[in-house]
Amino acid sequence: MFRHALIFCVLIGNSLTVHAEPMFFRAGLDDALLAALPLSALWMSKEDREGQIQFFKSIGLNTLAVSALKESVDKERPNGKCCDSFPSGHTSTAFVSASFMHHRYGLRTALPAYVMATYVGYVRVDDEKHFAEDVIAGAAIGY
Repeated sequence: MFRHALIFCVLIGNSLTVHAEPMFFRAGLDDALLAALPLSALWMSKEDREGQIQFFKSIGLNTLAVSALKESVDKERPNGKCCDSFPSGHTSTAFVSASFMHHRYGLRTALPAYVMATYVGYVRVDDEKHFAEDVIAGAAIGY
């Protein structure tokens, strides 16, 4: 279990820091949910070893896909910052967490997580950190 927890921390850390904004950025609810949703998914699977492994694989593949796309697609953010707008990593991480809860534990369990993940995407567009298509792509990758 310790090894899986360590891998999880590395993957989440990578999700949080891949092309992250400088540390002086305004932390908002979208940033808090970015950490809370995967941690909630992990907590739900605390008695489910197979589920934990499935979640680690999901978050890992999600991180790899988002990182590869951010490196290969040169798209400026709506706020003018350079080159890593597509896809939204926040939205993708939120949706991979909600999707894991849905597929593993049912829609009723995952519905609040989907609402929160949708809110993350909305805030990313509203704060001009992403275009709508970046968020939609992030949600699709996560799902």
